[in-house]
Parts: sequence; structure tokens; C-alpha cells
Amino acid sequence: MNKYILLIAFIFLSVISFAQRKGAQFTIYSTIGLKGTSGISFVNNKNIKSDNSIDSKTSSFYKSYGGKFSINYMGLKPMYTLLGIHVDYLLSNYKNKYSNLKYNSASYKKDISYKNSNLVAVFRYTRLKPGVFVEAGAQLSSFRKVKETNSIQDSLFYTANSNYNYNNYYKPYSSLVLGIGTQFQRIFMSLRFTKSFESIMKNEYTPVSDGLYNNVQNNPDYAKTYLSVKPTDHITIQFTIEYYIPFIAFGRASCGGKGFSLFKGVDSGYYWGRKNYMYQ
Repeated sequence: MNKYILLIAFIFLSVISFAQRKGAQFTIYSTIGLKGTSGISFVNNKNIKSDNSIDSKTSSFYKSYGGKFSINYMGLKPMYTLLGIHVDYLLSNYKNKYSNLKYNSASYKKDISYKNSNLVAVFRYTRLKPGVFVEAGAQLSSFRKVKETNSIQDSLFYTANSNYNYNNYYKPYSSLVLGIGTQFQRIFMSLRFTKSFESIMKNEYTPVSDGLYNNVQNNPDYAKTYLSVKPTDHITIQFTIEYYIPFIAFGRASCGGKGFSLFKGVDSGYYWGRKNYMYQ
């Protein structure tokens, strides 16, 4: 995750440094705001997909909410473009379900719900006219809570152990983030895609590795399907909406004069009929 953040910061600072050396007219400002998302989550594992005995529902409703911070650069020539680094901190919820998990001559159902904290850093390129943007970056996710509910009770379940800790099976993971959206004044809306770079689970575990289903004495076929454990991926497709408040702004005019202000920034008001869109 750190290397992706450093790459984003390097690109952003390089653009600003180049513009300042050229003596261009520019505005730099930061924002704070609120953000919410909703969409679809997919928790995928190739072993489970090839396990014909399991009925799985690995897609579910996904939602998240939290806050954000950004620092932005706008050069007024030749085009009205905005470059920015946006950092989000979001709390998310999603789940998946499995049924017909067999052991001995019986079967059971399993529901798993997840609560994550997500730190997102993206580089965003915005065209203020007509108020559209694209973004790319990375996300670091960690599990705040994993709740596993089974339709039966058995002492072999890992969760039946008083010392059970989901952190022994799940781990923090990083993801690719891509998005495209639109801006209207201080409101951003976008379609965002994320895909984990790595497995969300440790080593030999999958979401159905619960102590009972992966017990080869009760389920001899498990060793055949799960002989080589594949990564468990997490993918999301989200609709996002955010509202920001300009925080600190600094700019230089074409005459060389400089200015500083609080709670003023740049939005797409120019496109929507305002002539003085610089400080809204």
C-alpha cells in the first residue's frame, strides 16, 4: 500500500513543481468532507467454485461511510483541469452465504458477515468543464469484525473455541481502486471498482475452512478439492457520493500576485453558469 501512495504523491508533486517553475497561474487548495457508498461485493475463491457440493452466494449488498481529505492543484492555462490526491477513511459492511456444506451424512448452512475499515488513496483528474473526473489508486482494508453463523453446533468449529480470534484466519489486504464520475459544485458522484491484490485470508484457509467442513475425517473429499488452496479475492462495484468543504487555498494570479484564504476552493460552477468559479 505504501508504494502506491508514494507513487500517487510523486506524480502529484511533480506536476505542481513543473507548473511553478513555469510561473503559471494556479490555485492549490485542500478539502474535508463526508462520503458514502453502496453497491455489490464479491468474495471469490476458486476452490469453493470447483466444490460442486456447496451452494454459495458470494455476492451481497455492500455499503460504507466515512470522511475524506484532499489536496488539489488547478492550473488555469491551457485548460480548466484539476489534479488532486484524495484520501478516504471508510467503514464498510458486507457478507456471504454458503449452504449444503456436508460432513458425514449431514449438511449445514453458513453465513459470514464482515465489517472492515478502509483507507483509500487515489489520484483524481477532473475537467471542470464539463465537471467529470477519473481516479486511480489503492486501498488498504483491515477487518474490524468477522461474524460466522452456522445452522448447527459442533465442538469442531473454530468458533466454538473460547480462544477463537478471526485475526488468526483473516488478514489486512490491499486493493486496486478505479473510478469515474461527475462533479456538481461541492458534490461528487462516481462509479468505483475495487479488486484485492492479494488473498483476504491467511495461507491454507478459505471462508469454508471452519474446523468442521475441512476436517478430512468427517469430509474425506475436502482434501481432493482443497489440496492446493487458492487465494480468496474481494471485489466491489460501488456508487459513491461525497460532499466537501474547501479548507485552505493558496493561489498565484497571472500578474504574479499571491493569495491565501480559508474555506474557499474550486468547483464546477464555471460550467453551470458562474463566471467567477475560482473561489466558491
